[in-house]
Amino acid sequence: MMLLKTIDYLLKATRYGSWAIGLLGIVVSAVLVFANLSLGIFSALLFVATLLVSIAVSLLLAPSKIVSDKIADKKRYIISGTCLGIAIAVGGVVYLINGGFPEINLLFI
Repeated sequence: MMLLKTIDYLLKATRYGSWAIGLLGIVVSAVLVFANLSLGIFSALLFVATLLVSIAVSLLLAPSKIVSDKIADKKRYIISGTCLGIAIAVGGVVYLINGGFPEINLLFI
């Protein structure tokens, strides 16, 4: 019985940890969009795509106590799926137009 409780708590911690990483990804992606404008629009668009992925992950994994008052569950899934679809489309367009991904500036490398 103790093993099952431990596994449940580990899964909850993983979910909240992934949600926190998604929130951090929103902030970092927004900063990197502006940092990559000097390298061209396609470098910046690549980080717009990562921003949309971070938004999708954050919405999907957000605790229901925080989100349920503002957004219904069905709307949450629709918004997340739309953000993910747009992110895949933007990344694909950037890849196809450039013949690969452009050079990017990560600020910390």
